[in-house]
Amino acid sequence: MLENNKPILIALTLTIILFLGYGISSIFKKPAIAFTNPINGKEEIDPKTKIEITFNTPVSESMKDKIFITPKTEGTFTFENQSLIFKKPKKVIFTSSKDLISSTEYKIEIKEPRSWIGIKGKDYSFVFNTKYIPWNELSPEQQEREIQVTEEGVEEE
Repeated sequence: MLENNKPILIALTLTIILFLGYGISSIFKKPAIAFTNPINGKEEIDPKTKIEITFNTPVSESMKDKIFITPKTEGTFTFENQSLIFKKPKKVIFTSSKDLISSTEYKIEIKEPRSWIGIKGKDYSFVFNTKYIPWNELSPEQQEREIQVTEEGVEEE
């Protein structure tokens, strides 16, 4: 009976070896940025856009402490796109608690990215610009964010 199933057993064994081999090799990759949204240098980004950073290998959820956004922006980080074998995230998503400021350059810096087992990658940064939204189309909350109070008085950005 085993002789009749030999091709199936060989195929199954090879599949398991390839699957485990790929999974194990991905553990030891240095983390690097595979994709960002917005793309580096992109203009006219909608202020409601979430910032997404996808890595080439699973990363630690402590990555949220290694991502810096300028100008400083409050919000939350979530993790998605889990690896098949180890169920660790490859994508970090930042959702701003308020819309991003219109007509503004944002710089995202990732300092010392680390894989989920601690392998260190290279620092990375990218920039994008949000689109201009006319003052009369902004909500009162957005208008308030667009105004900075300086020592000299009120200054519009």
